[in-house]
Amino acid sequence: MIEALQQLVGQWNPKTRTRVARVASVVDAASALRRLGESFARFNGRWKGFVDAFDLTEINTIRDGYNRYYVLEKECSTGSAVLARRGFEPLPMLTAMSLLKKYPLLPDV
Repeated sequence: MIEALQQLVGQWNPKTRTRVARVASVVDAASALRRLGESFARFNGRWKGFVDAFDLTEINTIRDGYNRYYVLEKECSTGSAVLARRGFEPLPMLTAMSLLKKYPLLPDV
């Protein structure tokens, strides 16, 4: 458990890597981990609630327009339907699940 915490701290702020060992020896590790777990759980609840309530309509409307008109606009500018389609990949519509996949919840500690 301490190793996982040290790894997270190292990812977040490399300057604090050496302080984790000192803190763990001074503070009761079980109590610190419990409080950290509670903090992560609160954050995860708020983050999931925010993502679930976030209105993706405007973003998905823009993505739909891109998917619908990009090839046509590129063909108009290049004069070639083959060239216009080359490399085109439609953007998927965003969902709360896709946002949580890209910006995941904090791990359980």
